[in-house]
Amino acid sequence: MSSARGGSLPTKKASLVLFSLSLLFLVSSLIPSVVYCFEPSGKELEYPPVKKVIDGDTIVISGGEHVRYAGIDAPEKDEPFYGEAKARNKALLSGKRVKIIICSGEPRDRHGRLLGFVYSDGAFVNGLLVKEGLARKLLIPPCGSEKASELEEAEDSARAMGLGIWGEAKDKGAPLIPDSEALRHLGEYARVKGRVKKVFKSKEIAFLDFESGFSAVIFKETFGVLKKDPSYYAGKTAVVSGVIKERKGRFEIVIKTPSQIEEARP
Repeated sequence: MSSARGGSLPTKKASLVLFSLSLLFLVSSLIPSVVYCFEPSGKELEYPPVKKVIDGDTIVISGGEHVRYAGIDAPEKDEPFYGEAKARNKALLSGKRVKIIICSGEPRDRHGRLLGFVYSDGAFVNGLLVKEGLARKLLIPPCGSEKASELEEAEDSARAMGLGIWGEAKDKGAPLIPDSEALRHLGEYARVKGRVKKVFKSKEIAFLDFESGFSAVIFKETFGVLKKDPSYYAGKTAVVSGVIKERKGRFEIVIKTPSQIEEARP
């Protein structure tokens, strides 16, 4: 009896080892090919699977968590190069091991999305999209400051080469119209020119009201990235670019980047 029990023990151990190895192989085969390295503190690591690419600067990871690319701003829906930016972002991530470093100074934006720098195959995706003219730099401290020079260099390169949004095609289908005709182009991407009658600015928002009633809207997070304070444009002729939208009876364009507004000759 003792020899029988002694002989069965190695067999049970061997079976257990084979079962463990089989289980390990099965689990490893189920690990997704696209993996995210989530670093909210620079120390803790998780590997949630990718779920969806929303557009050129936003993705969805495990648990429905949205990640907004820090330091850049890609075209929105109905804006030139929206489709190209989204497709390029998806191509850069598809089938790749992707690393996401969450901004430590401000982990989330006002919409609750995680703010992060994304890397794919060792390439800095945020910067690559800017360098290819498929996004603009949008440096809102404290996020993006450590990448400021890299993103500025990438945008300068895209501008110099006339790539994407910086090329001649950027104004295709975007006519220069007087502010009095903004209503006729509701929902379209356009360049609107007119005289800014007055500027209202609070800590949270600024309105540049044109003579026709059309407005350019600037939220507080954009104040610091503009070349000039919103109040500068009072009484001046300006050109603003973007999608014309209606909100509470107002027709407006939301300004998020310096390239969307410029002073023009009357």
